Amino acid sequence: MQFRRELWTMTSSEREATGRCFANLVIVPELITVDNSNQKINKYRYSFQKQDSSSVFNFNEAQLSEGDPIVVSDEKGHIALAIGFVSQIRKDRVTVQVDRRLHNTRTRQKGFNEDFNQVFNGIVELQSTQQRIQSQQVCGGDQILYRVDKDEFSNGIAKIRNNLVQLMSPEEANDKHRRLIVDLEVPVFKESPTAYQLATQSNLNDDQKRAVEKVMSGE
Repeated sequence: MQFRRELWTMTSSEREATGRCFANLVIVPELITVDNSNQKINKYRYSFQKQDSSSVFNFNEAQLSEGDPIVVSDEKGHIALAIGFVSQIRKDRVTVQVDRRLHNTRTRQKGFNEDFNQVFNGIVELQSTQQRIQSQQVCGGDQILYRVDKDEFSNGIAKIRNNLVQLMSPEEANDKHRRLIVDLEVPVFKESPTAYQLATQSNLNDDQKRAVEKVMSGE
């Protein structure tokens, strides 16, 4: 519950210090892809990097890892513009797949006033993806900054429920897990592991070594 409140009660920089957020990000236009080949929900793929190109920030040092659920918001307080998951993390950028388009939202033009001058920069879909991003950043006056937060709402009971659904699905890939976990089939092990060998100077203790060897000798 504490982590769930942080998205609303902490700034992106504060949460970034805890390792559960990436703050002050910009979209890398040339790396945007949209998968229109099927109807999967997370078909929009974006890569983000730090606004300051000279930043020494390392994306690999955060608590987010590939496959983690995330929420994309902007730095002006618009929370949950899109949700999805981390697909790749590199030292200088993070790539996510989300359920909503981020690169063709309307932006306010210079001189915008809520009462007297409601002017927006409209985005024409015939433009290329890269042109739309550049149009937002130039015509909008200010560069659009985003934050990527670890989605605490997707953890806990929701993840457990999803695991149970996957376990009971009729797909053949889940058959082995179903036999071992549901039917309590006794696991079979080889006499010695063959798929993986521990390094001679491993820093694992004896119990950890035995655990790894047991797992890697499973049939």
